Amino acid sequence: MPEVYVKYVGKDIAKYFGATKNPEVVQLAEGSTYGELIEFFYKRFCQCVQLKGGKMPNKELFGAFVFISDGRNLKRIADEPVKNGDEIVVIPADAGG
Repeated sequence: MPEVYVKYVGKDIAKYFGATKNPEVVQLAEGSTYGELIEFFYKRFCQCVQLKGGKMPNKELFGAFVFISDGRNLKRIADEPVKNGDEIVVIPADAGG
């Protein structure tokens, strides 16, 4: 069962994904892909927004976040299998310089 280490960058980003620790460890099913990991984050994001009294968010709002591993955007490698021990960084899409 692969584990990935998730670091949320930016003030309060972790709370949008229901994370109680930053970084946090996420366990995935054997053979999971990065696309499935992104879907996992989307489901958690939707749950958190709804718990705070918001409507079901759309994918456009979720697109405000970028998921990076080893310098690569996970959305571009969605079909690749997740590697045990990967470090995933979640940042707001408008971060950078």
